[in-house]
Amino acid sequence: TGEPKMMTEQEAMEVFDQELDQTSSPIQIAGVSRPYSYALKEMDPIAYDCAFADWACENQVEGYY
Repeated sequence: TGEPKMMTEQEAMEVFDQELDQTSSPIQIAGVSRPYSYALKEMDPIAYDCAFADWACENQVEGYY
């Protein structure tokens, strides 16, 4: 549906994290709340990487899928 988006890896991950945090509730562990993207990245980096690759493909972000 258009040209692939060109972003640095940092920019792409920031956009992905923002979208993930807007669609998912923060995670609470022992009374400490963390954004969903942060918790996923720390607790299951492989799942985070797979979700990022899927997002990049769906959003046509060049170079990250």
